[in-house]
Amino acid sequence: MRADAGWLLCLAGAAALVAADGELPDAVRAYHEGRYATARALLRDAARDGSERAQIGIGWLHQQGLGGDRDPQEALRWYRRAAESGSPEAQYQVGLMHELGIGVEADPWEAETWYGRAIEQGYCPGELAGPEQVLEFGR
Repeated sequence: MRADAGWLLCLAGAAALVAADGELPDAVRAYHEGRYATARALLRDAARDGSERAQIGIGWLHQQGLGGDRDPQEALRWYRRAAESGSPEAQYQVGLMHELGIGVEADPWEAETWYGRAIEQGYCPGELAGPEQVLEFGR
């Protein structure tokens, strides 16, 4: 188990919301204003329409319990949907959740499969911003 896994989950979710800024400005604005239930509703609509960024963002809100109940299984469902559409960030998230047993029974083999898919696309989670930078996003 990784010592920095919690931060990686947090960073990936926050980064998805920041990256979605141009695609989902109302949802990102609601998130930054602390109106998490509104952000969740806006992201849900976009996620259902197939937006990978929205799927990752709503997954993160479910995982953190922002704007509603904390629900790791629902978070995994949204991450997986984006991952199956080809999002390397989501593929990494699905791998990490399987590695750590978040929302699912821990399964290192399944984790490795998802990590491999992300790596094949050149995704390197070490390229994520540090925690101090995430806190400044959108401010």
